[in-house]
Amino acid sequence: MDLTLSRIKRLIGLLPTYARPTIHVAGTNGKGSTTAILSSIFVASNITSGRFNSPHLLNEWDCISLNGAPISETFYREVRDKVERVNDEHDIRASNFEILTAVAMQVFEHVRVDVAIFEVGMGGRLDATNALPDDCIVLSAITAIELDHQAWLGHTLEQIAREKAGIARPKKVCVVGESITGSVKAAIKEVLDAAKADMISASPCDKRPWDDQVDGPSPPPFSFQPRFVPPPPQPVQVTQPMAQMSVKAVLSMQGDHQRQNLATALGIVTALLQHASTTQYRITIANRIIQASIVSGIKLARMYGRLHWVHLLCPQLSPTVSPRAHRLNHNLNLNPTLQLDLTLLIDGAHNRAGCAALNAYLDSLRLSDRRYIILSMSHQPDKDPLETLTPLLRRGDNVAIVPFSPVDGMPWVRPIAPRELSSVVRRLVGSEGSLWCCNAGGEDAAEWEQLAPGEYPRRQLARALRWISERSKVAVLAGSLYLAADMYRLLKDTPPKQ
Repeated sequence: MDLTLSRIKRLIGLLPTYARPTIHVAGTNGKGSTTAILSSIFVASNITSGRFNSPHLLNEWDCISLNGAPISETFYREVRDKVERVNDEHDIRASNFEILTAVAMQVFEHVRVDVAIFEVGMGGRLDATNALPDDCIVLSAITAIELDHQAWLGHTLEQIAREKAGIARPKKVCVVGESITGSVKAAIKEVLDAAKADMISASPCDKRPWDDQVDGPSPPPFSFQPRFVPPPPQPVQVTQPMAQMSVKAVLSMQGDHQRQNLATALGIVTALLQHASTTQYRITIANRIIQASIVSGIKLARMYGRLHWVHLLCPQLSPTVSPRAHRLNHNLNLNPTLQLDLTLLIDGAHNRAGCAALNAYLDSLRLSDRRYIILSMSHQPDKDPLETLTPLLRRGDNVAIVPFSPVDGMPWVRPIAPRELSSVVRRLVGSEGSLWCCNAGGEDAAEWEQLAPGEYPRRQLARALRWISERSKVAVLAGSLYLAADMYRLLKDTPPKQ
């Protein structure tokens, strides 16, 4: 991987000028959820916004959204063709992510959004998104710092923090997540001071009791038998001394870590409302944000692949299942050939911190001790699958190992080989657990079978779901957003061959 800003700067310098007010967000975990909450608040505040996230989920163009909805494939292809033409004509040789970044900039400029939100791909200082012009940056934010991508970012939290703090801009403000403390926060402060940037810390987001007067009627508790009822939203409260504001809301996103992401999002809102460096954006952005729109935006915020519950109901329109249960599937067009009765939690946890957060959430639900998990992980030279999975897997767990489909625009991304991942899983679940590995040569096969892209992984995922449904009513799918994408495709698209 050639980390440099020279290609992307040359590319955007040859394209129509980008001048949208922009919020730039870095962090090991939580970037996607923080930007989703922020985007939802903007939508509720009648502020036109664009959002660039990575990686994409189902299709390459869904990483670029307008007012919370992915742009169309037609619009994406039209803009990408123009960007690629410039890239080819000038022999820039930009990477796929650099081209995606430039496409997002051109989309947001063409639509003339009130504000754009860019999520850093990896790191910060040398990430392609850091080629955004200084004059456009309204503020920056860093959600959390954990060990990840050490081969490129450094082997200590402080080194990684300095790389991510490289997105700070002179005389602008950077919001720092509440989980960032001690020497890691000090490392960020050093970089910000050198850049003559200001730092403010996000205020804590506290969980509070459900209040019928504020939150409406109390929702029913989580259950999956005799019918599926998802976990209720979290009643939360954030006090923002800087803005002299206390927000009480219900956060639909699940997990304690989402309260930290909400805290960062509200820290960004507070900086927009009050910090001296954002004064010029008061009329166009900040003054439209009121407490009611903040509360509404928090409640409506969603993020696929992050602690997302889906109940597999077949046939989908069964007269014995309540219409409400169908609606809880977020309008997914469930595949009617999956003859299952299974409640599935989809989470893209792919590093140690993400796996720890997922495990904490599962423990909070007090599910059965015999957990069933569908797992896949992408191969990275600097990522130890044992270290990553240790916070999640425990003795007695039952794990189905599957591959994921090839990823558009990223041919180098591939799942960890079955033999390697099986060995790690066996070590963690012990003799008390069980392992199901879907490949043509048995559990100890060195590689996955290679068939048409997407066909083999989706067929094996369907087999894994059936294996679990014969043993349990609840399953967890984790380890990779690419695996989560395969699950959504399986739910919505043409069924794979049996």
